[in-house]
Amino acid sequence: MKKQILAMLLLLLPLGMTAQNWDYIRTSGEYYYGVGHGQTEVEASEQAMADLVSMIPCRSDRNTTRRRMVTRATSSCWSI
Repeated sequence: MKKQILAMLLLLLPLGMTAQNWDYIRTSGEYYYGVGHGQTEVEASEQAMADLVSMIPCRSDRNTTRRRMVTRATSSCWSI
């Protein structure tokens, strides 16, 4: 009897879970993502990385020293 109840619970558990979908990721504001297109996978990956980096906010305050953060996608963010 306990095994049957456990089996039922395990079968019903996934019903409450929702899968992530692309529209939710793009519109929710909860995720950073990058999109890239290119003739090669490397070119598309570089564009996607640059797009991703451009979405990440760069914040600074008065206590921040001057530093330059450079990414592999050649985007940069200055803080003063």
